[in-house]
Amino acid sequence: MKKILVLFVHFIVLNLFAQDYKQFTIEQGLAGNRVYKVLQDYDDFIWIATDKGISKFDGVTFKNFTVASGLPSNDIWEIVLTKDNKLWYLTRSNKIGYIHNDSVYTFKAQNNEFLYPTIFSTDTKQIYLKSYGNNYHLKNNKWQIFPKPPFLKKIHDFDYLLLKHPKFHAYFGYYKNNKRKHFFISDSLLKHQIEIKLPYQDVFIKGQINDSLLVFSSMNGVHFVNLNNAKTYNIINPKYFNKNIFIRILATDNSVQITTENFWAKLNDDYTLSDIKVFPKNIQLVTVFKDRYGNFWGTSYFKGVYFFPKNAFDRKDYLSNEPVQFLKLFGENLFAGVINKGVYKYNIKKDKFESFFKDTDYFFDMLYKDDDNYAIMANRTTFINIHGNFSKFYRIGKGILHIRKTFYAFRERNRVSVFNSRNFEEIKSYPIEGVNDFIMFNKNITCGTPVGLFQIINDSIKHIIIDRKKSPIPVLSLNKVSNHLIIGTDGYGAYIWDGKDDVSMIQNTNKLIINNIYTKNDTVWLA
Repeated sequence: MKKILVLFVHFIVLNLFAQDYKQFTIEQGLAGNRVYKVLQDYDDFIWIATDKGISKFDGVTFKNFTVASGLPSNDIWEIVLTKDNKLWYLTRSNKIGYIHNDSVYTFKAQNNEFLYPTIFSTDTKQIYLKSYGNNYHLKNNKWQIFPKPPFLKKIHDFDYLLLKHPKFHAYFGYYKNNKRKHFFISDSLLKHQIEIKLPYQDVFIKGQINDSLLVFSSMNGVHFVNLNNAKTYNIINPKYFNKNIFIRILATDNSVQITTENFWAKLNDDYTLSDIKVFPKNIQLVTVFKDRYGNFWGTSYFKGVYFFPKNAFDRKDYLSNEPVQFLKLFGENLFAGVINKGVYKYNIKKDKFESFFKDTDYFFDMLYKDDDNYAIMANRTTFINIHGNFSKFYRIGKGILHIRKTFYAFRERNRVSVFNSRNFEEIKSYPIEGVNDFIMFNKNITCGTPVGLFQIINDSIKHIIIDRKKSPIPVLSLNKVSNHLIIGTDGYGAYIWDGKDDVSMIQNTNKLIINNIYTKNDTVWLA
Protein backbone atom coordinates (compact mmCIF):
# COMPACT_ATOMS: atom_id res chain seq x y z
CA MET A 1 0.00 0.00 0.00
CA LYS A 2 1.28 3.50 -0.83
CA LYS A 3 2.34 5.72 2.00
CA ILE A 4 -0.22 8.44 2.64
CA LEU A 5 0.47 11.72 4.40
CA VAL A 6 -2.29 12.65 6.82
CA LEU A 7 -2.66 16.22 8.13
CA PHE A 8 -5.00 17.20 10.95
CA VAL A 9 -6.72 20.55 10.72
CA HIS A 10 -8.78 22.03 13.55
CA PHE A 11 -11.27 24.21 11.72
CA ILE A 12 -12.94 27.20 13.36
CA VAL A 13 -16.13 28.54 11.84
CA LEU A 14 -15.40 32.20 11.11
CA ASN A 15 -17.94 34.91 10.38
CA LEU A 16 -15.63 37.86 10.99
CA PHE A 17 -11.90 38.48 11.09
CA ALA A 18 -12.34 39.39 14.75
CA GLN A 19 -12.78 35.73 15.64
CA ASP A 20 -9.48 34.64 14.11
CA TYR A 21 -7.38 34.91 17.27
CA LYS A 22 -6.35 33.25 20.49
CA GLN A 23 -6.98 34.79 23.88
CA PHE A 24 -4.71 34.18 26.86
CA THR A 25 -5.88 34.98 30.39
CA ILE A 26 -5.10 33.80 33.91
CA GLU A 27 -6.96 30.61 33.03
CA GLN A 28 -4.22 29.74 30.54
CA GLY A 29 -1.49 30.73 33.01
CA LEU A 30 -1.03 34.46 32.35
CA ALA A 31 0.04 36.39 35.45
CA GLY A 32 -2.82 38.92 35.25
CA ASN A 33 -5.70 39.92 33.01
CA ARG A 34 -4.80 43.62 32.97
CA VAL A 35 -2.05 43.77 30.36
CA TYR A 36 0.11 46.85 29.80
CA LYS A 37 2.69 45.81 27.23
CA VAL A 38 4.07 42.93 25.15
CA LEU A 39 7.67 42.53 23.96
CA GLN A 40 9.77 39.88 22.25
CA ASP A 41 13.34 39.27 23.39
CA TYR A 42 16.30 38.19 21.26
CA ASP A 43 15.71 34.53 22.17
CA ASP A 44 12.15 34.85 20.75
CA PHE A 45 10.38 34.62 24.10
CA ILE A 46 7.31 36.82 24.48
CA TRP A 47 7.23 38.99 27.64
CA ILE A 48 3.95 40.37 28.96
CA ALA A 49 3.69 43.09 31.62
CA THR A 50 0.55 42.88 33.78
CA ASP A 51 -0.82 44.23 37.05
CA LYS A 52 -0.03 40.89 38.70
CA GLY A 53 3.53 40.37 37.51
CA ILE A 54 5.48 39.66 34.33
CA SER A 55 4.82 36.60 32.15
CA LYS A 56 7.36 34.91 29.89
CA PHE A 57 5.70 32.88 27.14
CA ASP A 58 7.42 30.19 25.09
CA GLY A 59 4.44 29.53 22.82
CA VAL A 60 3.03 26.80 25.04
CA THR A 61 3.40 27.71 28.72
CA PHE A 62 3.79 30.81 30.86
CA LYS A 63 6.56 31.39 33.39
CA ASN A 64 5.51 34.13 35.78
CA PHE A 65 7.67 36.57 37.73
CA THR A 66 6.11 38.21 40.79
CA VAL A 67 7.18 39.61 44.17
CA ALA A 68 7.80 35.98 45.14
CA SER A 69 10.40 35.86 42.36
CA GLY A 70 12.08 39.05 43.52
CA LEU A 71 10.11 41.80 41.78
CA PRO A 72 9.61 44.86 44.02
CA SER A 73 5.94 45.06 42.95
CA ASN A 74 3.52 43.00 40.91
CA ASP A 75 2.08 46.04 39.11
CA ILE A 76 4.54 46.39 36.21
CA TRP A 77 3.25 48.99 33.76
CA GLU A 78 6.29 49.22 31.49
CA ILE A 79 8.98 46.85 30.24
CA VAL A 80 11.97 47.82 28.09
CA LEU A 81 14.37 45.53 26.26
CA THR A 82 17.98 46.58 25.74
CA LYS A 83 20.42 45.15 23.23
CA ASP A 84 22.04 42.90 25.84
CA ASN A 85 18.67 41.08 26.17
CA LYS A 86 17.93 42.51 29.59
CA LEU A 87 14.27 43.13 30.28
CA TRP A 88 13.97 46.28 32.40
CA TYR A 89 10.77 46.75 34.38
CA LEU A 90 9.19 50.00 35.60
CA THR A 91 6.96 50.14 38.64
CA ARG A 92 6.27 52.36 41.64
CA SER A 93 8.87 51.32 44.18
CA ASN A 94 12.17 52.25 45.75
CA LYS A 95 13.77 49.57 43.55
CA ILE A 96 13.92 49.23 39.77
CA GLY A 97 15.86 46.63 37.82
CA TYR A 98 15.75 44.00 35.11
CA ILE A 99 15.27 40.28 34.40
CA HIS A 100 18.09 38.41 32.70
CA ASN A 101 18.41 34.64 32.22
CA ASP A 102 15.26 34.23 34.33
CA SER A 103 16.86 35.97 37.34
CA VAL A 104 15.44 39.17 38.81
CA TYR A 105 17.83 42.02 39.63
CA THR A 106 16.82 45.06 41.68
CA PHE A 107 18.61 48.33 42.41
CA LYS A 108 17.61 50.83 45.08
CA ALA A 109 17.40 54.58 44.74
CA GLN A 110 20.34 56.39 46.32
CA ASN A 111 18.34 57.79 49.25
CA ASN A 112 15.86 54.92 49.28
CA GLU A 113 13.24 57.30 47.84
CA PHE A 114 10.25 56.02 45.93
CA LEU A 115 10.64 56.06 42.19
CA TYR A 116 7.71 56.62 39.88
CA PRO A 117 9.21 56.41 36.37
CA THR A 118 7.04 58.12 33.78
CA ILE A 119 9.65 58.71 31.07
CA PHE A 120 12.68 56.71 30.09
CA SER A 121 15.51 56.87 27.59
CA THR A 122 17.61 53.93 26.54
CA ASP A 123 20.89 52.96 24.94
CA THR A 124 22.36 49.55 24.19
CA LYS A 125 22.90 48.49 27.79
CA GLN A 126 20.59 50.27 30.24
CA ILE A 127 17.79 52.77 30.69
CA TYR A 128 17.59 56.25 32.22
CA LEU A 129 14.57 57.23 34.25
CA LYS A 130 12.51 60.37 34.81
CA SER A 131 10.72 60.34 38.15
CA TYR A 132 9.07 63.23 40.04
CA GLY A 133 11.01 65.82 38.05
CA ASN A 134 14.42 64.19 38.52
CA ASN A 135 16.58 62.25 36.10
CA TYR A 136 18.13 59.01 37.36
CA HIS A 137 20.90 56.88 36.00
CA LEU A 138 22.26 53.64 37.39
CA LYS A 139 25.67 54.16 38.94
CA ASN A 140 27.47 51.96 41.47
CA ASN A 141 24.36 49.72 41.56
CA LYS A 142 22.13 52.58 42.74
CA TRP A 143 19.72 54.90 40.98
CA GLN A 144 21.36 58.28 41.37
CA ILE A 145 20.04 61.70 40.46
CA PHE A 146 21.62 63.24 37.42
CA PRO A 147 21.76 66.99 38.23
CA LYS A 148 20.25 69.67 36.05
CA PRO A 149 22.64 72.00 34.25
CA PRO A 150 23.08 75.18 36.30
CA PHE A 151 21.85 77.55 33.61
CA LEU A 152 18.41 75.90 33.52
CA LYS A 153 17.70 77.26 36.99
CA LYS A 154 17.59 80.72 35.48
CA ILE A 155 15.04 79.85 32.81
CA HIS A 156 11.34 79.82 33.51
CA ASP A 157 9.69 76.42 33.98
CA PHE A 158 12.15 74.25 32.10
CA ASP A 159 12.70 70.60 32.66
CA TYR A 160 15.82 68.62 31.82
CA LEU A 161 15.57 65.27 30.10
CA LEU A 162 18.53 62.96 30.21
CA LEU A 163 19.23 61.36 26.87
CA LYS A 164 21.86 58.84 25.97
CA HIS A 165 23.34 60.20 22.75
CA PRO A 166 26.95 60.95 21.85
CA LYS A 167 26.14 64.41 20.52
CA PHE A 168 23.26 65.93 22.40
CA HIS A 169 21.56 66.67 25.69
CA ALA A 170 17.95 67.76 25.68
CA TYR A 171 15.55 69.84 27.74
CA PHE A 172 12.11 71.23 27.20
CA GLY A 173 9.56 73.59 28.81
CA TYR A 174 7.85 76.97 28.46
CA TYR A 175 8.88 80.49 27.76
CA LYS A 176 7.50 82.91 30.26
CA ASN A 177 3.96 84.03 29.31
CA ASN A 178 3.87 81.47 26.51
CA LYS A 179 2.18 78.10 27.05
CA ARG A 180 3.52 76.49 23.90
CA LYS A 181 6.21 73.98 24.72
CA HIS A 182 9.64 74.35 23.22
CA PHE A 183 12.29 71.75 22.92
CA PHE A 184 16.01 72.41 23.07
CA ILE A 185 19.03 70.31 22.37
CA SER A 186 22.64 71.13 22.97
CA ASP A 187 25.99 69.45 22.76
CA SER A 188 27.44 67.55 25.67
CA LEU A 189 28.99 70.77 27.00
CA LEU A 190 25.57 72.45 26.88
CA LYS A 191 26.67 74.83 24.17
CA HIS A 192 25.52 75.43 20.59
CA GLN A 193 21.91 75.39 21.67
CA ILE A 194 19.26 74.54 19.05
CA GLU A 195 15.65 75.49 19.64
CA ILE A 196 12.85 73.40 18.20
CA LYS A 197 9.31 74.76 18.38
CA LEU A 198 6.85 71.96 18.87
CA PRO A 199 3.76 72.46 16.72
CA TYR A 200 1.03 72.21 19.36
CA GLN A 201 0.38 73.58 22.80
CA ASP A 202 -0.33 70.37 24.69
CA VAL A 203 2.58 68.07 23.96
CA PHE A 204 3.44 65.02 26.03
CA ILE A 205 6.88 63.51 25.97
CA LYS A 206 7.04 59.77 25.47
CA GLY A 207 10.77 59.37 25.83
CA GLN A 208 13.74 58.24 23.81
CA ILE A 209 12.87 54.98 22.08
CA ASN A 210 16.23 54.15 20.49
CA ASP A 211 19.62 55.73 20.02
CA SER A 212 18.32 58.50 17.78
CA LEU A 213 14.59 59.11 18.18
CA LEU A 214 12.81 61.14 20.84
CA VAL A 215 9.01 60.94 20.73
CA PHE A 216 6.18 63.27 21.71
CA SER A 217 2.43 62.99 21.35
CA SER A 218 -0.24 65.64 21.22
CA MET A 219 -3.98 65.87 20.75
CA ASN A 220 -3.27 66.04 17.03
CA GLY A 221 -0.69 63.35 16.34
CA VAL A 222 2.78 61.97 16.94
CA HIS A 223 5.98 64.00 16.79
CA PHE A 224 9.56 62.80 16.41
CA VAL A 225 12.84 64.55 17.05
CA ASN A 226 15.73 62.93 15.23
CA LEU A 227 18.74 63.40 17.51
CA ASN A 228 21.14 62.78 14.65
CA ASN A 229 20.08 65.83 12.66
CA ALA A 230 18.11 67.82 15.27
CA LYS A 231 15.00 67.94 13.06
CA THR A 232 11.36 67.34 13.91
CA TYR A 233 8.89 65.20 11.98
CA ASN A 234 5.13 65.23 12.56
CA ILE A 235 2.55 62.59 11.77
CA ILE A 236 -0.90 64.15 11.81
CA ASN A 237 -3.60 61.58 11.16
CA PRO A 238 -6.98 62.67 12.57
CA LYS A 239 -8.61 59.34 11.72
CA TYR A 240 -6.41 57.45 14.21
CA PHE A 241 -4.69 60.00 16.46
CA ASN A 242 -7.08 62.93 16.86
CA LYS A 243 -7.58 63.82 20.54
CA ASN A 244 -5.80 60.67 21.62
CA ILE A 245 -2.65 61.09 23.72
CA PHE A 246 -2.52 57.40 24.65
CA ILE A 247 -0.19 56.43 21.85
CA ARG A 248 2.68 53.98 22.21
CA ILE A 249 5.79 54.07 20.06
CA LEU A 250 8.17 51.14 20.24
CA ALA A 251 11.50 50.57 18.52
CA THR A 252 12.33 46.94 17.84
CA ASP A 253 15.42 45.46 16.20
CA ASN A 254 14.01 46.05 12.71
CA SER A 255 11.22 48.64 12.88
CA VAL A 256 9.50 51.44 14.78
CA GLN A 257 5.92 50.54 15.68
CA ILE A 258 3.11 52.99 16.45
CA THR A 259 0.00 51.74 18.20
CA THR A 260 -3.09 52.97 19.96
CA GLU A 261 -6.56 51.57 20.57
CA ASN A 262 -7.27 48.82 18.00
CA PHE A 263 -4.61 50.29 15.69
CA TRP A 264 -1.08 49.40 14.58
CA ALA A 265 1.27 50.85 11.95
CA LYS A 266 4.91 50.82 10.94
CA LEU A 267 6.95 54.02 10.78
CA ASN A 268 8.76 54.41 7.46
CA ASP A 269 12.15 56.06 7.00
CA ASP A 270 10.41 59.14 5.58
CA TYR A 271 8.17 59.39 8.69
CA THR A 272 5.03 58.15 7.01
CA LEU A 273 2.92 55.17 8.10
CA SER A 274 2.58 51.84 6.31
CA ASP A 275 1.20 48.33 6.91
CA ILE A 276 -1.69 49.87 8.83
CA LYS A 277 -3.81 47.31 10.69
CA VAL A 278 -7.17 48.16 12.25
CA PHE A 279 -8.55 45.61 14.72
CA PRO A 280 -12.22 45.02 15.56
CA LYS A 281 -13.56 47.48 18.13
CA ASN A 282 -15.50 44.82 20.01
CA ILE A 283 -12.22 43.30 21.28
CA GLN A 284 -11.18 46.66 22.81
CA LEU A 285 -7.43 46.43 22.42
CA VAL A 286 -5.38 49.09 24.21
CA THR A 287 -2.14 48.55 22.26
CA VAL A 288 -0.83 46.13 19.66
CA PHE A 289 2.67 44.66 19.22
CA LYS A 290 4.02 42.92 16.11
CA ASP A 291 6.64 40.24 16.69
CA ARG A 292 9.50 39.56 14.29
CA TYR A 293 7.58 36.72 12.63
CA GLY A 294 4.64 38.90 11.65
CA ASN A 295 2.21 37.85 14.40
CA PHE A 296 0.31 40.48 16.40
CA TRP A 297 -0.27 40.64 20.16
CA GLY A 298 -3.00 42.87 21.58
CA THR A 299 -3.19 44.12 25.16
CA SER A 300 -6.41 44.73 27.09
CA TYR A 301 -7.31 46.18 30.45
CA PHE A 302 -9.40 43.28 31.69
CA LYS A 303 -9.29 40.38 29.20
CA GLY A 304 -5.62 39.38 29.02
CA VAL A 305 -3.62 39.29 25.82
CA TYR A 306 -4.83 38.45 22.30
CA PHE A 307 -2.75 36.65 19.68
CA PHE A 308 -3.42 37.22 15.96
CA PRO A 309 -1.45 34.92 13.64
CA LYS A 310 0.23 36.45 10.63
CA ASN A 311 -2.05 34.70 8.18
CA ALA A 312 -5.07 36.42 9.72
CA PHE A 313 -4.09 39.35 7.49
CA ASP A 314 -2.88 37.37 4.48
CA ARG A 315 -6.35 36.75 3.17
CA LYS A 316 -9.28 38.50 1.57
CA ASP A 317 -12.83 38.16 2.85
CA TYR A 318 -15.75 37.48 0.52
CA LEU A 319 -19.48 37.50 1.26
CA SER A 320 -18.70 39.28 4.55
CA ASN A 321 -21.22 38.68 7.32
CA GLU A 322 -23.19 36.29 5.12
CA PRO A 323 -24.17 32.86 6.53
CA VAL A 324 -22.35 30.61 4.06
CA GLN A 325 -23.70 27.07 4.23
CA PHE A 326 -21.42 25.28 1.76
CA LEU A 327 -18.47 25.74 -0.58
CA LYS A 328 -18.23 23.52 -3.66
CA LEU A 329 -15.45 23.34 -6.23
CA PHE A 330 -16.08 21.88 -9.69
CA GLY A 331 -12.96 22.18 -11.81
CA GLU A 332 -12.13 25.89 -11.61
CA ASN A 333 -15.69 26.87 -10.66
CA LEU A 334 -16.19 27.75 -6.99
CA PHE A 335 -19.69 28.09 -5.55
CA ALA A 336 -20.98 29.28 -2.16
CA GLY A 337 -24.45 28.53 -0.81
CA VAL A 338 -25.81 31.40 1.30
CA ILE A 339 -28.80 30.81 3.55
CA ASN A 340 -31.96 32.67 2.41
CA LYS A 341 -30.19 34.27 -0.56
CA GLY A 342 -29.09 31.59 -2.99
CA VAL A 343 -25.92 30.26 -4.59
CA TYR A 344 -23.01 32.50 -5.59
CA LYS A 345 -20.33 31.78 -8.19
CA TYR A 346 -16.81 33.16 -7.96
CA ASN A 347 -15.77 35.39 -10.87
CA ILE A 348 -12.00 35.04 -11.27
CA LYS A 349 -11.57 38.12 -13.48
CA LYS A 350 -13.56 40.40 -11.19
CA ASP A 351 -12.30 38.67 -8.01
CA LYS A 352 -15.72 38.52 -6.41
CA PHE A 353 -18.69 36.23 -5.86
CA GLU A 354 -21.66 36.96 -8.11
CA SER A 355 -25.21 35.71 -7.79
CA PHE A 356 -25.69 32.44 -9.69
CA PHE A 357 -29.02 31.26 -8.34
CA LYS A 358 -31.49 33.13 -6.12
CA ASP A 359 -33.85 31.55 -3.63
CA THR A 360 -34.85 32.08 0.01
CA ASP A 361 -34.03 28.64 1.40
CA TYR A 362 -31.45 26.67 3.36
CA PHE A 363 -28.97 25.04 0.95
CA PHE A 364 -27.41 21.61 1.44
CA ASP A 365 -25.44 20.65 -1.66
CA MET A 366 -25.04 21.09 -5.40
CA LEU A 367 -23.63 19.40 -8.49
CA TYR A 368 -22.35 21.39 -11.47
CA LYS A 369 -21.24 20.55 -15.01
CA ASP A 370 -21.82 23.89 -16.73
CA ASP A 371 -24.29 26.78 -16.53
CA ASP A 372 -26.93 24.69 -18.37
CA ASN A 373 -26.44 21.51 -16.35
CA TYR A 374 -26.54 21.61 -12.55
CA ALA A 375 -28.55 20.53 -9.52
CA ILE A 376 -29.04 22.40 -6.25
CA MET A 377 -30.30 20.74 -3.07
CA ALA A 378 -32.24 22.98 -0.68
CA ASN A 379 -34.33 22.35 2.41
CA ARG A 380 -37.72 22.65 0.71
CA THR A 381 -36.93 22.24 -2.98
CA THR A 382 -34.55 20.49 -5.39
CA PHE A 383 -33.65 22.56 -8.45
CA ILE A 384 -32.54 20.75 -11.61
CA ASN A 385 -31.27 22.29 -14.84
CA ILE A 386 -30.67 19.78 -17.68
CA HIS A 387 -29.51 21.16 -21.03
CA GLY A 388 -31.01 24.52 -20.12
CA ASN A 389 -34.38 23.06 -19.11
CA PHE A 390 -34.99 24.22 -15.54
CA SER A 391 -37.29 22.28 -13.17
CA LYS A 392 -38.26 22.42 -9.50
CA PHE A 393 -39.15 19.39 -7.39
CA TYR A 394 -40.29 18.92 -3.85
CA ARG A 395 -37.25 18.17 -1.71
CA ILE A 396 -35.60 15.02 -3.04
CA GLY A 397 -32.66 14.92 -0.66
CA LYS A 398 -29.83 16.65 1.18
CA GLY A 399 -26.99 15.52 -1.09
CA ILE A 400 -26.36 14.60 -4.69
CA LEU A 401 -23.83 12.23 -6.27
CA HIS A 402 -23.01 11.60 -9.94
CA ILE A 403 -22.76 7.81 -10.22
CA ARG A 404 -22.75 7.20 -14.01
CA LYS A 405 -23.05 9.22 -17.21
CA THR A 406 -26.79 9.91 -16.91
CA PHE A 407 -27.53 8.71 -13.41
CA TYR A 408 -27.49 10.53 -10.10
CA ALA A 409 -27.99 9.43 -6.52
CA PHE A 410 -29.68 11.52 -3.86
CA ARG A 411 -29.43 10.99 -0.13
CA GLU A 412 -32.26 11.77 2.24
CA ARG A 413 -32.90 11.08 5.92
CA ASN A 414 -34.09 7.53 5.38
CA ARG A 415 -33.06 6.51 1.88
CA VAL A 416 -30.75 6.76 -1.11
CA SER A 417 -32.47 7.17 -4.47
CA VAL A 418 -31.17 6.83 -8.04
CA PHE A 419 -32.54 9.06 -10.81
CA ASN A 420 -32.16 9.15 -14.58
CA SER A 421 -31.03 12.63 -15.60
CA ARG A 422 -32.66 12.45 -19.06
CA ASN A 423 -36.22 12.55 -17.80
CA PHE A 424 -35.46 12.85 -14.09
CA GLU A 425 -37.45 9.79 -13.10
CA GLU A 426 -36.66 7.77 -10.00
CA ILE A 427 -35.30 4.35 -10.90
CA LYS A 428 -34.63 2.78 -7.54
CA SER A 429 -34.75 3.70 -3.84
CA TYR A 430 -32.69 2.02 -1.10
CA PRO A 431 -33.79 2.24 2.54
CA ILE A 432 -30.71 3.38 4.43
CA GLU A 433 -31.29 5.48 7.57
CA GLY A 434 -29.41 8.67 8.36
CA VAL A 435 -26.89 8.91 5.52
CA ASN A 436 -24.38 11.59 6.58
CA ASP A 437 -22.19 11.26 3.48
CA PHE A 438 -21.90 9.06 0.39
CA ILE A 439 -19.38 8.44 -2.37
CA MET A 440 -18.71 6.21 -5.37
CA PHE A 441 -16.09 3.66 -4.32
CA ASN A 442 -15.19 0.56 -6.35
CA LYS A 443 -18.12 1.43 -8.65
CA ASN A 444 -20.57 1.11 -5.74
CA ILE A 445 -22.50 3.73 -3.81
CA THR A 446 -20.94 3.77 -0.35
CA CYS A 447 -22.77 5.43 2.54
CA GLY A 448 -21.68 6.62 5.98
CA THR A 449 -24.39 6.48 8.65
CA PRO A 450 -24.74 6.75 12.44
CA VAL A 451 -24.50 2.94 12.63
CA GLY A 452 -21.60 2.38 10.28
CA LEU A 453 -20.74 1.94 6.61
CA PHE A 454 -23.06 0.53 3.93
CA GLN A 455 -22.53 -0.29 0.26
CA ILE A 456 -25.15 -0.77 -2.47
CA ILE A 457 -23.95 -3.77 -4.52
CA ASN A 458 -26.13 -5.27 -7.28
CA ASP A 459 -29.27 -3.74 -5.75
CA SER A 460 -28.41 -5.22 -2.35
CA ILE A 461 -27.37 -3.28 0.76
CA LYS A 462 -24.25 -4.61 2.47
CA HIS A 463 -23.15 -3.57 5.96
CA ILE A 464 -19.37 -3.08 6.13
CA ILE A 465 -17.84 -3.82 9.54
CA ILE A 466 -15.26 -1.14 10.25
CA ASP A 467 -13.87 -2.43 13.54
CA ARG A 468 -15.09 -5.73 14.97
CA LYS A 469 -13.75 -4.83 18.43
CA LYS A 470 -16.17 -1.92 18.70
CA SER A 471 -19.91 -1.45 18.49
CA PRO A 472 -21.31 0.04 15.27
CA ILE A 473 -19.22 3.13 14.58
CA PRO A 474 -20.96 6.38 13.50
CA VAL A 475 -19.56 7.64 10.18
CA LEU A 476 -19.61 11.39 9.39
CA SER A 477 -17.43 11.80 6.29
CA LEU A 478 -15.95 9.89 3.34
CA ASN A 479 -13.32 10.45 0.65
CA LYS A 480 -10.87 8.53 -1.53
CA VAL A 481 -7.09 8.45 -1.92
CA SER A 482 -4.89 5.98 -3.84
CA ASN A 483 -7.79 3.54 -4.45
CA HIS A 484 -8.54 3.46 -0.74
CA LEU A 485 -11.53 4.81 1.15
CA ILE A 486 -10.94 7.24 4.04
CA ILE A 487 -13.65 6.94 6.69
CA GLY A 488 -14.19 9.76 9.17
CA THR A 489 -16.11 8.89 12.33
CA ASP A 490 -17.87 10.71 15.13
CA GLY A 491 -15.41 10.29 17.98
CA TYR A 492 -13.67 7.10 16.85
CA GLY A 493 -11.02 8.63 14.61
CA ALA A 494 -10.34 7.89 10.95
CA TYR A 495 -10.00 4.57 9.15
CA ILE A 496 -8.62 3.53 5.78
CA TRP A 497 -10.18 0.68 3.79
CA ASP A 498 -8.87 -1.07 0.69
CA GLY A 499 -12.37 -2.15 -0.37
CA LYS A 500 -11.78 -5.77 0.66
CA ASP A 501 -10.76 -7.04 4.07
CA ASP A 502 -8.11 -4.54 5.17
CA VAL A 503 -9.65 -1.86 7.42
CA SER A 504 -7.28 -0.09 9.80
CA MET A 505 -7.31 3.02 11.94
CA ILE A 506 -5.13 5.91 10.81
CA GLN A 507 -2.40 6.49 13.38
CA ASN A 508 -2.98 9.16 16.06
CA THR A 509 -6.68 9.65 15.21
CA ASN A 510 -8.23 7.62 18.02
CA LYS A 511 -11.14 9.45 19.69
CA LEU A 512 -11.10 12.29 17.15
CA ILE A 513 -14.26 13.59 15.50
CA ILE A 514 -13.63 13.77 11.74
CA ASN A 515 -16.11 16.27 10.36
CA ASN A 516 -14.67 16.56 6.88
CA ILE A 517 -12.02 14.97 4.65
CA TYR A 518 -10.12 16.55 1.78
CA THR A 519 -7.68 14.64 -0.39
CA LYS A 520 -5.18 15.62 -3.05
CA ASN A 521 -2.68 13.21 -4.58
CA ASP A 522 -1.44 11.16 -1.58
CA THR A 523 -2.23 13.80 1.05
CA VAL A 524 -5.27 13.53 3.30
CA TRP A 525 -6.56 16.48 5.31
CA LEU A 526 -8.78 15.60 8.28
CA ALA A 527 -10.93 18.28 9.85
